[in-house]
Amino acid sequence: LYTAVMIAYSLRYKSELVTGIAAILGVVTIELSSVSLFDLTAILLLTVFVVVCCTRFGWFYLGLFGALATYAVHLQWQFPFSPELYSTPFWGSLFLLGGYWLLYLVPAFFAAPKSETEGTLLQGINLVNVGSMVIALVHLSATQDLRFATMLILGALYVGWATLANKRDLRTSYLTFSTFAAGLLIAAMAFRFTGDTLALTWLLESELLLALGLLQREKYFRLLGYIGLGLSLGVLVVFGGSAGTFAVFAAVLYSNRILGTRLLREEGKQNDVAATDLFTYAAAFLAASALWKWVELEHLAPAWALFGVFVLAIGIKAGINHVRYQGYALLYLAATTMLSLLVRTKGETLVWQALVVAGVLYSTSCLIRWVYGKARIDQDESLIRHGYTHFGTLLVTVLIFKVFPDLWIAPATLAFAALLTEVEKRWPNVQLRAQVYATAFVGFASFSLKYLGPGELVQPAVVRWIAAVLV
Repeated sequence: LYTAVMIAYSLRYKSELVTGIAAILGVVTIELSSVSLFDLTAILLLTVFVVVCCTRFGWFYLGLFGALATYAVHLQWQFPFSPELYSTPFWGSLFLLGGYWLLYLVPAFFAAPKSETEGTLLQGINLVNVGSMVIALVHLSATQDLRFATMLILGALYVGWATLANKRDLRTSYLTFSTFAAGLLIAAMAFRFTGDTLALTWLLESELLLALGLLQREKYFRLLGYIGLGLSLGVLVVFGGSAGTFAVFAAVLYSNRILGTRLLREEGKQNDVAATDLFTYAAAFLAASALWKWVELEHLAPAWALFGVFVLAIGIKAGINHVRYQGYALLYLAATTMLSLLVRTKGETLVWQALVVAGVLYSTSCLIRWVYGKARIDQDESLIRHGYTHFGTLLVTVLIFKVFPDLWIAPATLAFAALLTEVEKRWPNVQLRAQVYATAFVGFASFSLKYLGPGELVQPAVVRWIAAVLV
C-alpha cells in the first residue's frame, strides 16, 4: 500500500527517474520477504502501472526495467534457491505469466518511439518478454510433448500479433514478432522430432519463410529462411542423415537458386543470389554424398560422372557459373575415383565402369566445345575441356594395362593411339595430338621393354607402373 501511494505521488513530477526509483523501492519491498502468490499479484499490479507510464509518457527505460524486474521476481518464485521450497502451482503461474506477457505487448502497439534509442529499448522490452516467457513455460511443462505444444501455441500467437502489427502499419513490431514466431515454431520442432525428421521439418519451415519473403518482397523474411536452411544443414552435419534426405535437400537447394531467384523482380537481389549460390555448393556435396550412400563402390565413379554432366548442363542452360563449376568438380571427382579404383583393384571387374567414365569425359569435352559461342563461358574453360580428354585417355590406357595380357598390351595401346589419330583428323586439336604421341610412345615402350634386350628381366608390374607414369 505504501509503495502504491509513493508511485502515485511520483507522477506529480512527471519524471521517469523519480517514478523509476519508486518502482525500484516497490520491487525491493517485495523481495525483502519470501515471494508468494500475493506478492506476485502485487507485481502484476505494478506491471500495469509501468506499462501505462511507458505507453503514455514514452518512458522506455522504465518499461525495460519493469520487464526485467517482473520476470526476475516471478522466476525466483518459480526457481527457488532451496529445492524443498519448490511448489509452483501450474495454473497460477500460467495465469500470472499470461498477464505479464499481454501487458508488455501493449507498448509494441501503442507506444511511439521518438528516437532510435527508444526504438531499441522497445525491442529490448519485447525480447525480455518473449525470452522470459519461454524459459518459464519450458520449465513449467513436465513432458516434451507439452513443451512442443506450448512453443507451438506461443509461436502461433506471435504470428497473430505480427499480422495485427502489419495491419496497423507498425513495421518494426511486425518484423520483430515475425522473427519471434519463426524462432518459436522452429524451436518447437526440436522438442518433438530428431535426426532426418527434424532436418526435413526445419527445411519445410525455411522454405515457407522464403516463399513468404518472395510473395511479399520482404528481404527480412528471406534472411530468416536462409538462417533456417543453415540450421537444418547443421542438423544433417552433426547427426548425419539418410541418402533420401540428402537428395531432398540437394533438390530443394538447387531449386532455390534456379527458380527462386528468377522470380525475384526487385532490384538489389544480389544478396539473395549470393546466398543461394553458396547453398548450391552444399547441394552438390549432399548429392554426391547421397550417391555415395546409395551406390556400390564399384559403380560410384560412373554415377558421379553422370550426375556431374547433369549439373554441368543445368549450369550452362541456366547461365549459373557456380553450378557449372560444381559440374566440373564432380566430373574430376569421378575421374580420380575411377583411376584410383583401377590402380588398386583388378581391372577385369571395372571394364564397363571405366569405359563409361572415359566416354562421359570425352563427351563432356565435346559438349563444352559445342556451347562455345552459344553461351557466355570463360575461355579458361578450354583448359578444363582438355583436362577431361587427358583424363579419359589416361583411364583407357590404364585399363588396357589392367585387362589385356602382357602379349597384347602393346598392340592394344597402339590400336588406341590409331583411334585417337582418326579422331584428331576429324577434329584437329593440339592436345589430342599430344595424347596420340604419348599413347603411341607408351605402346612402343611396352613392346621394347618386354621383348627387346634387358627388358625381359623387368617384372610386368613394374612395366605397368612405368607406362602409367609416361602417360
